[in-house]
Amino acid sequence: MLKKKFLKTKCKVTFQLPEAIAADATSAHVVGDFNDWDEEATPMKKRELKTTTRFEITIDLKLDEEY
Repeated sequence: MLKKKFLKTKCKVTFQLPEAIAADATSAHVVGDFNDWDEEATPMKKRELKTTTRFEITIDLKLDEEY
């Protein structure tokens, strides 16, 4: 899942790994143009909730860029 929040100077983007995948995963990373496709640059945080496990991260992206 992807959520975006536009601010005056940046866009806050939250990436979430689907629960079906996150339950069996030990780690997850986000890769893309914004981090030069570096597989280790942007690790997601594991969130263990009462009934679910998920990975998520929120990053700031420039407004004037395309990713």
